[in-house]
Amino acid sequence: MIGKGKETWFPLAVYNVEEYLKRCIDSLLEQTCRDIEIFLVDDGSRDQSGAICDRAKEQDSRVHVIHKPNGGLSSARNAALPCVRGEYVMFVDGDDRLEPECVEVMLDLINKHGADVSVCNELRFCYREDQSIEILPDQYREVEDEKEYTAQQALETILYQKDFDASACGKLYRTELFCGVEYPVGRIFEDIGTTYRVIAKCSKVVFTNRKLYCYLQRPDSLAHSVSLKHVLDGVDMVQQQEQDLNQTFPALKKACRCRCLSMYFHGILSGEQPEEIQKTLWNKIRQNRFAVLTDSKARRKTRFAAMLSYLGKAPLQKIYQLKVSCR
Repeated sequence: MIGKGKETWFPLAVYNVEEYLKRCIDSLLEQTCRDIEIFLVDDGSRDQSGAICDRAKEQDSRVHVIHKPNGGLSSARNAALPCVRGEYVMFVDGDDRLEPECVEVMLDLINKHGADVSVCNELRFCYREDQSIEILPDQYREVEDEKEYTAQQALETILYQKDFDASACGKLYRTELFCGVEYPVGRIFEDIGTTYRVIAKCSKVVFTNRKLYCYLQRPDSLAHSVSLKHVLDGVDMVQQQEQDLNQTFPALKKACRCRCLSMYFHGILSGEQPEEIQKTLWNKIRQNRFAVLTDSKARRKTRFAAMLSYLGKAPLQKIYQLKVSCR
């Protein structure tokens, strides 16, 4: 996987994002760090995304393109990883973009702290009807400008959803960390099922509070859809994560339980699921809520949901719907 080439490689999964893709590619080509290669993986797009990829390749020799049948985000990332020849790799989604100094800052962080992965804060935004940009509230709490973590500490902050999360994006990795690691094809919440495996290999992770990754919030994106598969995959990913980490990092048992409970609440509060699934999720909530409620490190949102769950499933769902309707 590792060989001679540009220092940082960008596998970029592309699927039906013609409206945003050029801005994304331009944000990579305009990085202050020029020592990069971009691998655009057109995952069977049905719009003009594939043609935009080809034009970018013609205009800049640092751009490479793979056209493949649609297989999903994991399949697209996995198609690019064996082609990476740089020391570092950073994933970007085709509708997002980077600040111009992103790579330079994140490389400097790795070198300064002797880290295997650097993580940046994200700027969440959306487009208004007139195409002007609206900056959305921060998702995570503010921390100091730079912060070091051991592998266990980084995993804990991901599980408790504190400083940053399991997203593959917004992170600069040493490429060698992906030896033997692939994204689960055909699954939703693939980042939850993969990122912990990479972070577990690290000796050190470093985080900067600078908002260098610009994350577009789209109502029609996969991240905002909730289907039965969405729920089942999410539950499967967190439970597999819990099983693996309980063996390798037993000190993270409470954090794993909190992340699982958060996913159970997500499943039971997001749309109408079959009664059998609702019953299973509710039993999981009842089994885990007291432990999370009494965990001082647990996410405040999850602890609050755990407390409300003692009122019963129906009142919990009604309170959640009321909160959503008031937004």
